[in-house]
Amino acid sequence: LLTKNKRLKEAKQILAEAKVAFAGTPQEVQVLLASSQLAVERKDYDSAVRMLDKIAEDSSAYTRAVKLKADILLQHQRDKEGYTNCYKQLVEKDKSAKNYAALGEAYLRILNPELAVDSLEKAYKMDPINNGRLRTRIGRALVATHEYHRAIEFYEQAIKDVSKYDGTSSESISLSHDLAKLYKRLSRFESASRVLISIMHNKPNDITEFRDDVISLLLLADIYKINSLNDYFNTLSQAKDIQLEIVNSLRSNNNTVSNDIIDSERIRLSDICEQVANAALLLNDHNLAIDNYNEAIQYDPANTKAILGKAKRYQNKGQLDNCISECQKILHIDPSHGEAAILLSESLFLQETNKNDSNANVNNAIKPLQDVLDNQPTNYIAIEKMIILLRRCGRLHEANNYLTRAESIDRRVNEQAGYHYCVGLYSRHINDIGKAIAEFNLARKDERWGHDALIHMIELYLNPDQEGVWEEREDTPGTNGLDEQTAANLAAAETLLRELEPKAKNALKFKVLENNYLLATKQKTLVSKAMASYSAILDKDPDYLPAVLGMATGFMVEKSEHKAKNLLKRVAKMEINENDGEDYEKANLLLAKFHIDKTKNDLAQDLCQRCLLHNKSSSSAWEILGLIYEKSQDYEKASECYEKAWKLEFEQSAPIGFKLAFSYLKSKKYIESIDICEIVLTHYPEYPRIREEILKKAQLSIRTK
Repeated sequence: LLTKNKRLKEAKQILAEAKVAFAGTPQEVQVLLASSQLAVERKDYDSAVRMLDKIAEDSSAYTRAVKLKADILLQHQRDKEGYTNCYKQLVEKDKSAKNYAALGEAYLRILNPELAVDSLEKAYKMDPINNGRLRTRIGRALVATHEYHRAIEFYEQAIKDVSKYDGTSSESISLSHDLAKLYKRLSRFESASRVLISIMHNKPNDITEFRDDVISLLLLADIYKINSLNDYFNTLSQAKDIQLEIVNSLRSNNNTVSNDIIDSERIRLSDICEQVANAALLLNDHNLAIDNYNEAIQYDPANTKAILGKAKRYQNKGQLDNCISECQKILHIDPSHGEAAILLSESLFLQETNKNDSNANVNNAIKPLQDVLDNQPTNYIAIEKMIILLRRCGRLHEANNYLTRAESIDRRVNEQAGYHYCVGLYSRHINDIGKAIAEFNLARKDERWGHDALIHMIELYLNPDQEGVWEEREDTPGTNGLDEQTAANLAAAETLLRELEPKAKNALKFKVLENNYLLATKQKTLVSKAMASYSAILDKDPDYLPAVLGMATGFMVEKSEHKAKNLLKRVAKMEINENDGEDYEKANLLLAKFHIDKTKNDLAQDLCQRCLLHNKSSSSAWEILGLIYEKSQDYEKASECYEKAWKLEFEQSAPIGFKLAFSYLKSKKYIESIDICEIVLTHYPEYPRIREEILKKAQLSIRTK
């Protein structure tokens, strides 16, 4: 007691007295054990080991002394070999099932499952009936060594052995669960299902059997999820019904069952309800999903997964007030819940922008994300959302601060795919296309980030200048009207498309991306193939925005601008969808260009303002507004718009730089015009026309003043 309470001086004094008092008696061994523990507390590990070595093999405390010595060698001296040698000594002294089992456990502790299996099997063969716990340990050790065939044989035989003397006992059920998991891991789904179905009770007799059936059904549902969503949903529903019986049964015996047990079963019921809700979503039954989320919250008000699922449904349905309320509930339960904070930020932003008020206060939407990143600066999911949100708020330049902070805190930042993805996203938005592609490339093999990184890379290769694919370029013989660099970009995009195909999370979006590639080739047969695909998509869903924009782009490639304009008119009547923000913006701005061509400047300006309401960093919107003023020869206002577009492109866009320099020239701001020309020519020395048509004229105008 004195040692545990860190009163070491007093403990040492008492042991000194005990050593004298018990010298030569059987109790002397106990004094040695206590002295060794005191030495450990003093961090004198060598002395502790020497004391334990003094205990003779024939002493009743020998086994305990060897195990204490083993723990000291492993925990304090990191001596794995010495640790296992201690257990080998016990086996050499007494080759019993108990000692072989202890040696096997020692090997497992130092993560050496191969040797563990050998020792555990020896222990099991010595006493197969009374070594039930070993069966599980051996099976799992075989799995850890990747000896799957041996593991299956062992589990099958062990289940038969247990069933001979104990029917469908808890042990045989536990072994069956492990075997089913192994079959699933090996994609032997029918075998896994067979094992689980065979251990279901026809009429469960007690709570234990009910619980076993719930676990079996949850494992079975996990298997059905792969091949049959209906069976997945039905099996989860069955597990929910049985778990509800368990809770009701325990409630009726409230006098003999503790509240803690009832609460734990209610929490499990809540978790199952949440899984049923998710399964209902996969079947597109959103009302049933909401009902089950509500049930989950009823059984466990602190089930943040269920509350979050409910919040996401509200956001998808456009019920932003309800979504915000649910997110706030989660953050009240768990202030560090990053996903809820992200969803709250998105919903607050949408709520403000949906007011269609140019003075909407979108900055409040940033605060929840700010709070997450203050506490978790390397939360790359939150950083990704922050980059997106800051861009839409017109504050993209602040995003680099979060990347810099992550760099300073995460020593392995260069190994983090999430970091590279976020840097790529930021680089794309500041128009540093080369860096964006390089960073996305470092993330593209990652399970979490690779899918989206591939999409960004494909989009950038298809359209590195962020212009319309119908824009004319100089023809190069043998490349179907495409210059050498464009042809290389298309080849890279095609390779990445094939890499993305098996990983695609949304078949429809992948098809749109593939069609965009076909359009970019400008080959008549491939363009026709893409247009037929878009037509089929729009026949099923006339308002699917990515396909609307894609088909309009196809019409532009085919020089059918009138058809493109008529198709895009439906976009003006659509409400923005959170997932279609970029396409919504591109479609509206393309329609705005059509209006400018017909001198319908008011309509064009309205569409630009509509885009800026949802994305204050839309350089394209400011560029089109500048074009409107330029066509009306109001070069002062044109230059103001182009200047905003230029800054939003971080002074990296040559076309915008050209237009800004030209507007400055026409406004007689010659020095400003020269400055912009020099920046453009620094980045793009061969950029056409700017030197002759703007720079030299501005320089000449200054000289002749």
